[in-house]
Amino acid sequence: KISLIMEQMKMEYEKPWNVKVVRRRFETTSIEQLEDGDEDDWKRPISILFIVEEGIDAGGLSREFFSLLFKTTKVFEGNTFSVDPQLLDSKHYRLIGKAVGKAIISGHPGPRCLNHHVTQYILQGQEPDFSNIQTKEIYRADAAKAITDIEEATTENINAVFDEHIALLQATGYSKILSIGNKEEAIKTLKAYFLLYRPMASINQFVEGLKIHGLLEILQQHPKEAATFFNERSFPSADEVEAFYIPVFSKNEEEKAEEELVIYNWGKCLKNI
Repeated sequence: KISLIMEQMKMEYEKPWNVKVVRRRFETTSIEQLEDGDEDDWKRPISILFIVEEGIDAGGLSREFFSLLFKTTKVFEGNTFSVDPQLLDSKHYRLIGKAVGKAIISGHPGPRCLNHHVTQYILQGQEPDFSNIQTKEIYRADAAKAITDIEEATTENINAVFDEHIALLQATGYSKILSIGNKEEAIKTLKAYFLLYRPMASINQFVEGLKIHGLLEILQQHPKEAATFFNERSFPSADEVEAFYIPVFSKNEEEKAEEELVIYNWGKCLKNI
């Protein structure tokens, strides 16, 4: 359903938005180009040029651009969002939200780095049952350690555990003295804070950016399909890797015939991997 809707979404202008970046300074030049885009630019089909590199953007360059953008941006941290006052103040999370929307409309598979619960909040506004969150889903090592230590705490060592992790507990707003009787409550508070509440301002600003071209409304109407653009994915499929690269063949027919076999065998190799 999502794919069909994306095919039906047409840009208002035929002239492309030419985005020119320097690969060696990708992190700064890509953001500058996106920030310089005006309202009309964001409505146009995007066309990417890596300066001093040959290549026409037939889809491969824009996919590479967005993949590099999602990899280098400071907006994502672990499997959730970072919390950076400067980025919030400059509306940077909103800018990356717009870029994610633009990427999805342009055929990119999305950042796919967020945990399921953050994705569910973005698409459905639902908070998870934090008591059922697994410790491994908490990306911060210090928070995960605190949760594990509190889970395993006994009457004999719970005071020491409290002293070790008091700073993290206070950061969540948890003000009680840790005890055997309230440790489950403390664990739930830690999970809720580091999974969702701490980056809430960043998430909400990002969601504002996703509203580009009415995309957020479409995604929210089809949350199951839309989740694939955001959820963590450790390894792409062979077809996705092949689709990422658009080969340019030689004009010489003999060379072209050899290159076609290279691409064919490369596809077989990817499937085996």
